[in-house]
Amino acid sequence: MSFYNSYPRAAAPRRYAATPSGPRAMASKFAGRCVVCRASFPPGAAIVWERGVGSRHADATVCATFAAAPAPAPVVVDMKPIADFLTAAKDRGLKFPKARFLAPGNREMRLSVAGDKSRTPGAIQVVIAGEWVGRIAADGTVGGRLATETDLLATLTTIAANPAAAAKAYGALTCRCSFCDKALTDEGSVEVGYGPICAKQWGLPHTARGSKVLGAVAPVAAPVAAPTPAPAPAAPTVLAGDLGWEELLGLTA
Repeated sequence: MSFYNSYPRAAAPRRYAATPSGPRAMASKFAGRCVVCRASFPPGAAIVWERGVGSRHADATVCATFAAAPAPAPVVVDMKPIADFLTAAKDRGLKFPKARFLAPGNREMRLSVAGDKSRTPGAIQVVIAGEWVGRIAADGTVGGRLATETDLLATLTTIAANPAAAAKAYGALTCRCSFCDKALTDEGSVEVGYGPICAKQWGLPHTARGSKVLGAVAPVAAPVAAPTPAPAPAAPTVLAGDLGWEELLGLTA
């Protein structure tokens, strides 16, 4: 045994104090949601936090106020055309169908159908620029903050009316397929916004080299020659014999 190991080492001091158990009253550092009334609270709100339970309003009357408030009426939109569009691709063998369209501000809107093991099977999940914003249930009920985004709901209604036109707009701006997100290189794919393989999976038309539509070319008219200007009249010739002495000496006005 060495001399160093013969003496017991002192316990290292704690760098952090142990977190006391039980509820703690504090000011919230971040926005959150009360576990009692399910209402959201902003940063700096007085809350009571407890490990394993979550946060709740420090003032119980705040929870009572939210509980007494009437629930907002559910927002319902008709997204059945989009749901049918996505599920039809799934019936053709596409395991996880996804479609990308343009959201307001030219952001990417990704739509997908929730699976059978989801809490809301068959619902359309809506993701904007990588952030989940809500879902649309099979009966058309909108969940999440999507219910308050009127511009997004209007865009979804437009997409539902003509998904193929919405896919074409997405491909025209991004030059990527509206469904598989691969780059579009074929003329026909760039024209419609998706490739030939996705066209078969989604039941959409596709022409390999695009539609060559040329209009009639108007004949070029011959240039009109500019008119030749008439020559200026010649000045009359004046002989010295025809002038008087005053004119010869330049004395006339």
